Amino acid sequence: MKKRSKRSKRPLSMEITTYCHATEDPEKVKAALKELLPPEIKEEADEIILEESYKGHFGNPIKIFKIKIEKKKAEKAFKHLLKLMKKEDLEYFSVTLDDHVDRNMNVYIRLDKQSVFLGSPRILDSDDVIKIKIKFSKLARREDISKLIDEALGEKSISTK
Repeated sequence: MKKRSKRSKRPLSMEITTYCHATEDPEKVKAALKELLPPEIKEEADEIILEESYKGHFGNPIKIFKIKIEKKKAEKAFKHLLKLMKKEDLEYFSVTLDDHVDRNMNVYIRLDKQSVFLGSPRILDSDDVIKIKIKFSKLARREDISKLIDEALGEKSISTK
């Protein structure tokens, strides 16, 4: 049997996107995005946050903030995200993993923007969220992603003892 490379089990890229409505402070929204990044990537966050401006349906200004990171940085960022999440959210994510992964091995997570800003990201199925897309190799399996979640859960169990 051919052994799959370790590389196929790792995230290839991670994209973090959110909207900033006219009623929100853009600096606070950017700060929320930065909360999701490990320290070594957070240092360069101002250079990697892309900003696009649009007008809403009623002419109101809307900004879209996006961060895209790749390769080893994506792997670090995904593991950091899992560490930030509460145990209950990790358990929910693990149980509902099939709902979060498409056939191309892209993982989708929606986080409550306010909880991210406060440093404790919560999964939320709503519109005003931070959307995260983690792209894995098509050689990866759901079990590989599940293992990463289980490792984070294991760390949570150890830290709560």
